[in-house]
Amino acid sequence: MSDHIVEARDLRRAFERGSETVHALAGIDLDVRGGELLAIAGPSGSGKSTLLYLIGCLDEPTGGRLRLFGQDVSTFRERDRVRLRRERLGFVFQRFHLISTLSVRDNVLLPDLFARRRRSAEEERVALARVGLTESAAFRIDELSNGARQRVAIARALVGGPELLLADEPTGRLDPGEAEEVISLLALFATQGVTVIVATHDPALCERATRTIRLRSGRQVEG
Repeated sequence: MSDHIVEARDLRRAFERGSETVHALAGIDLDVRGGELLAIAGPSGSGKSTLLYLIGCLDEPTGGRLRLFGQDVSTFRERDRVRLRRERLGFVFQRFHLISTLSVRDNVLLPDLFARRRRSAEEERVALARVGLTESAAFRIDELSNGARQRVAIARALVGGPELLLADEPTGRLDPGEAEEVISLLALFATQGVTVIVATHDPALCERATRTIRLRSGRQVEG
């Protein structure tokens, strides 16, 4: 049995733009083991976010094969995708996607409202402690720095205990000091057994990753 969390073979994603076909991914082969901090690097338009969204079951490939946790994603119904995202995946985005007028605590628990479930107070406490925000639980988002806001977003992704954490440009809106805090957290989570995959432009994040792959025009390149 494979110990890979992610297995991709000739993975492709094409979009129709008028009469033109745009090949966002043009055949990616990738294996990711548990506990890695993998950086997907490349210029804008290289396909790195597209690859991240395919791995996160937020989009579907138009060709090739993708397996997550040993399961062929092509066999999933939408309810299977939803269950996988809810139970085994966590997502962090560059733009935070927080509600500024709500508290840190309420933002962390917000996904549970849509899922009609309630996390325990202990799960919430642990998630906030892991990102150093225990004392800020009652603060409103609009009272926080960008770095703290990103850590709230990370806590929200962690509260369900995901096995795979996916982050799209997590340091893109942060100053160098804030970015270093987030990078250190992601590296720490990988040592604790969470597999972390990030799409990034940030050389500092690539340096801390256990491995970096680089994309250009939807293909993996050397160097």
